[in-house]
Amino acid sequence: MEDLNSYSSYSSKSRKKTRKLSLLRPLELFGKFVYKNIAKVIKLIAYVVAIATIVIGIAIAFFIFKHVDKFVAISYAIVLGSAIIAFIEFFIIYGIGHIIEQNDKILKRLGHE
Repeated sequence: MEDLNSYSSYSSKSRKKTRKLSLLRPLELFGKFVYKNIAKVIKLIAYVVAIATIVIGIAIAFFIFKHVDKFVAISYAIVLGSAIIAFIEFFIIYGIGHIIEQNDKILKRLGHE
């Protein structure tokens, strides 16, 4: 076993390199976590995008409803349209995450990971 903190076996260049790597270690761990759980991250993004679409649609409809009283029907249509778009976005993005998750399970069963 080799002592990595020993200064006798390393030059100053390798000590600087080791110091840089130790500073990047949290980023490497985060990257490994995100890429290892990419299917869950994509599924979470599906929820966030769908909720954001609905909230933006409601905000636009509320703005139109407050400023132009004659466009009540258009406000309701915007809310309904944003809900439908959010529904479609959600299933497309969530489906991609699910496909990736299923692919990972298949690869694990085949012994490729």
